[in-house]
Amino acid sequence: MQKRGLSSTDNDMKIQGIFFDLYGTLIVYGDMERAWDAWLHTLYSELEISRLSLSVSQFAAACESFFRREPPQVADDGLTVYERRLLHLSTELRFEPLKTDLTAAAEASLAAWQNYIYLDPEAIPLLSVLREQYKLVLLTNFDHPPHLRSYLPETGLDRFFDTVIISGEVGTRKPAARIFEIALERTGLLAEQVVFVGDSPADDVAGAKAAGIKPILIIRSGKVSTNDFTNQGEKDDATNVTFGYNAAGLKIISSLNELMAVLQEV
Repeated sequence: MQKRGLSSTDNDMKIQGIFFDLYGTLIVYGDMERAWDAWLHTLYSELEISRLSLSVSQFAAACESFFRREPPQVADDGLTVYERRLLHLSTELRFEPLKTDLTAAAEASLAAWQNYIYLDPEAIPLLSVLREQYKLVLLTNFDHPPHLRSYLPETGLDRFFDTVIISGEVGTRKPAARIFEIALERTGLLAEQVVFVGDSPADDVAGAKAAGIKPILIIRSGKVSTNDFTNQGEKDDATNVTFGYNAAGLKIISSLNELMAVLQEV
């Protein structure tokens, strides 16, 4: 497929598409302990947990592993995955909120969490250059798509992507190969024509490899994503986090600006 001046005869097997993860990649985590605290207190208030005679600390204990649990099964209930998670939590605490209460709690809690996460200042300049040569796709795991659909225009990111794929909309999530296959289908590209840039070895690297796509791992400040909502990160002693390849041949960058040089090598 030809895209923005690429030759269909000479460049068919060259990289023609770049797929990006969002959180931890284009969006940078800040003080996630405060983000978690803001999320927790907002939920406590929105769901009126105090009426259950639970303290904030008791509610916090009930919320442990909230996002690490398997997502609730899809149901024809009009709820997002995140709202279903909240409903499941509510059921465990023995109360049944209205759907309107769940939606309000979902929006408010994610907005509180989002206050501690910011757009990488290198993202917009980089995407502005890349979109002139490549098809760009945003591919992210996120349980409450309405939040992202309103947040992306606020950042200005929405205007750079040929398509945006959110796990909560398509019913599959990284590291499943299927979510990457959906992106390939929407762009008309082959797996060997694409690289995927992400921050999680477990979701982004493993998922891209499962789909036959070359992964590029971004690791900032020597910390690898743990896929935790608090995203504290941890040292990965087996990974060389400087610009280059690690021992397994995985391409690693420590900032978005290093991506341009990497693209000349793949």
